[in-house]
Amino acid sequence: MLPILIGGAALGAWWLKRHHQASKALTPERAAIHGHLMQNEFRPSKLRHMAALFGEEGLTDHAKALTWKANEVQKQAKAAASLIEMARAGDQNAMGLIAATRENALQGNTRARVTCALMMHYCMCRPMPQLGPLGEMPVESHSPEPTSPQMAFEEAQRQGYIGSPFMSAA
Repeated sequence: MLPILIGGAALGAWWLKRHHQASKALTPERAAIHGHLMQNEFRPSKLRHMAALFGEEGLTDHAKALTWKANEVQKQAKAAASLIEMARAGDQNAMGLIAATRENALQGNTRARVTCALMMHYCMCRPMPQLGPLGEMPVESHSPEPTSPQMAFEEAQRQGYIGSPFMSAA
C-alpha cells in the first residue's frame, strides 16, 4: 500500500509542477501602473485592455479591480448622458445635480471629477442643435441647394412653425 501512495504523490507532484504556472509577483512598476489606472484613467476600453494584461501576468485580483472600475465608469457615463439630456429638456433638478457635481469636482472629489469629464465629453460629442433667435428648432429644408432667408421663412411658414394654423395663407 505504501508504494502506491508514494507513487501517487510523486505523480501528483510531477503533474502540479508541469501544469501549474506560478503567478508573477507584483513589482513596484506594476503597482505604480495599477495605481495610476485606478486613480486617473476613465476610459473603459483602456481599463479592460489593461485588465487583460494584468490577468495574463497572473495578477487576477488587480485585473478584477480594473474590470470593476471599467464597469463603474460605463455606468457613470450612462448616468452623465441621461443627466445632460434631462437638463437639455429643461429639468431643473438635473441642472441642480450638474451644478452640485461641478462644485464637488472643484473641491477635489475624484468621482465628481470623472463625472464632470464624462459630461463634458458627452456634450462635445453630441452638441445641442442650434436654435433660432426665438428658441425654435431649426427648419429642415428638403432642397439640396442653399436657401435664402425669405425661402427659409416661407418653408417655416409652410411647416407651421410661423403663423397661426387658424389663419389661411393669402
